[in-house]
Amino acid sequence: MNHEFTVRPATLATLPDVHALLPDPQDRERRTADTRQRIEDGRLSPEQFLILRTDRGVEGVALISHAPYFPAFPQVRPDTTDTALSGFLTELYARTPPGKTLVLQDDRFPLRAELAQAAGWQPDGAGAHVMYQTDLTARPYSQDPHITEYPHGTEWPQAVRDLMTRLGRADWESSEGWTLVSVPDDAGHPAGLAASGPGGRPGEISVNMLGVRPDQRGRGLGRRLEEHLFARALPAFTRHAGGTDASNHPMRRILEGLGSQLVATQLYFTRP
Repeated sequence: MNHEFTVRPATLATLPDVHALLPDPQDRERRTADTRQRIEDGRLSPEQFLILRTDRGVEGVALISHAPYFPAFPQVRPDTTDTALSGFLTELYARTPPGKTLVLQDDRFPLRAELAQAAGWQPDGAGAHVMYQTDLTARPYSQDPHITEYPHGTEWPQAVRDLMTRLGRADWESSEGWTLVSVPDDAGHPAGLAASGPGGRPGEISVNMLGVRPDQRGRGLGRRLEEHLFARALPAFTRHAGGTDASNHPMRRILEGLGSQLVATQLYFTRP
């Protein structure tokens, strides 16, 4: 293969190329039809997809969403050359607005921070992020009778609000379908908080570990919160997906101890 490449927006004629990297032909056809319908409905435009090509065909794809909170999340073939990767990242940088986030995930794009930085992207400073998935039906989980639940719309006690502030999460707000839970210390005061709600896919739950009071860490309260949320998720949810900083070893031990499987590592960058 030579090292020549092109990076161009998709058109209606090249729309099937947007999903060319999917391994399942039926999945490619279904997603292409769905994307075409979204374009017809005015919810998407072909030009939002950036396609990397070489002499062997489609090499990479990225969607540039108009939603500011939705990151650029490129996917390439695993053996794409560095030259093509650099060109793709550079063109992606040129076509995204300031403040946009770029996510490189190792099962979709090589974790080549130096290539992203050379293209102008700035690391977010948080380091690597790791993603986990959990089959909630693979083993039993137990609800904790001492944990208090606050479904969305429920008024939180002042002690819970105070703990939110102490944990640096005073700006956290519940959403429809989410439940906040609190685990007590030996005196019955709130010592840790977490929340769960619908994830990004049907049947999937997301968990937000808001934190445990510094004086109560190392006592297994985080695991109790996580397991309680896993247990109460069934039968409405059968899978969990979530992540944490790669350096957050206590959280990683909790997830792995509850049967979660490491599925991906991510690097985050920002468009200055």
